[in-house]
Amino acid sequence: MLKKLSLSILVAVAATASFTFAGEVSCEKPESLTEVDGFYQIGTCGDLLKFAEMANANRSINGMLTADICLNACGE
Repeated sequence: MLKKLSLSILVAVAATASFTFAGEVSCEKPESLTEVDGFYQIGTCGDLLKFAEMANANRSINGMLTADICLNACGE
């Protein structure tokens, strides 16, 4: 249950990342993500967008955040 909730929250956050925020950082999607032990490694805003795209096509995938991700001008 917690995994599904975490994935749902992650996908919801990723979906909002496609909107433009004031002072947004550069966010380029990679061609592919690295998968380790069944989890896609998400460490940048581009990775998050790519994972959201993949999750929309296949809702049974798993992701793991490997870094804090700031989708707008954090700390300003």
